[in-house]
Amino acid sequence: MGSNFKHPEIVFTSSTGNYKDRSCLNTSLKRFLKGKDFEYLTLHKLRHTNATLLLNNGIDLKIVSEHLGHVDIQITAGTYTAVLDSSRIKTAELMEQILIEKTPNKHQMLGIG
Repeated sequence: MGSNFKHPEIVFTSSTGNYKDRSCLNTSLKRFLKGKDFEYLTLHKLRHTNATLLLNNGIDLKIVSEHLGHVDIQITAGTYTAVLDSSRIKTAELMEQILIEKTPNKHQMLGIG
């Protein structure tokens, strides 16, 4: 990105650093993906994939929400409920495993074996 761009914070820019038209981006992506295994992808699907991967890898919901540019964390939470539910299940399973490993069994408590 050029330092003299009008909007250096955006990812996809025109040659002058302005916002690039969404239809132009979608056309470029379709052209790039044509004949490849991921031909069905859209920018919107890539955005969801990005958020899902971040959440599934333990990135805090607030951070992901800010990353996506959501005004309110509730937008992110509502959109990614299934991902968050999956994370809750993984957390519960992990805690169960930790507690099982840390809890002495009956023989250890009695000093047998």
